[in-house]
Amino acid sequence: MPRAALNQEPHLKTFRMIGSVQNARLKKNTFLRLTDLHLLQLACVSCNNVFHHTTMSLFSLRRYHLLLPMTFLLVALFVRQSHAEEISQIQEVIEKSSATAQSFIADINFNGFKRTAGKARAMLIVPKLDKIGFILGATGGTGVLLAHDMVSGKWSYPVFYTIGSISMDIQFGSDTSEIIFLVMTVKGLKALLNTQCKLGKDVILAAGPMSSASDTATKKADILYFRRGLEASGSFSLNGAIIAPRNSWNTLYYKKAVDPADILLRHLSSNPQADALLETLSAAR
Repeated sequence: MPRAALNQEPHLKTFRMIGSVQNARLKKNTFLRLTDLHLLQLACVSCNNVFHHTTMSLFSLRRYHLLLPMTFLLVALFVRQSHAEEISQIQEVIEKSSATAQSFIADINFNGFKRTAGKARAMLIVPKLDKIGFILGATGGTGVLLAHDMVSGKWSYPVFYTIGSISMDIQFGSDTSEIIFLVMTVKGLKALLNTQCKLGKDVILAAGPMSSASDTATKKADILYFRRGLEASGSFSLNGAIIAPRNSWNTLYYKKAVDPADILLRHLSSNPQADALLETLSAAR
């Protein structure tokens, strides 16, 4: 090998080493730049995700704040509409009760009712009593109870009551009737002022006299009833029926929570929409 070549070989090795180092540095720098770029991309993606989720969270929160008042508004409108419908139903029961009482008073077939009503301590008018029979029988309705001042002859403002019963007798068919209960004794009135009253158990119940004559059964009864309507489903019996205050209607009608005795005996609340009913009953003397 020529001497010049031998003298150049160390230099070549040196250059190669320097080149290798530079290449290594270049690769390292390139790797660092690529790594930094990747991290930057990851950071951008993360920022984008954070922005996206933040935007969605803000949108969801904004949507929640928009939906919440709307939900309360819809609930309030529904409750208001339900109350309005109930108030309409309540007034309908008042008007139908007045019509039922007036027709009973004017009916020549119910002379016994008019004569007995003047002696009653209270009157429960159920303008529509439904009876349905399909193997078992069910009876139900809503009415108004008014107390009678035995001294002045005046009637109190009404309190809403429900009546219902289930019969185990085999029955088929249905019918609707009007019925008026006359409470003849203090025991009968006290029983109705309780949470509930079971006819035939808590009080003695009997059919009222259709004429001026009365029998022993009617004289012993705490409550007499007079009924009118077509019956197409067998025998009719009210023994075992439950009578109870309809508190939700009473609260709506008098715009506050009331006890039946507060209206019937203490006269603490009134509603002029029932004045026509009171005028009708004033003729039952």
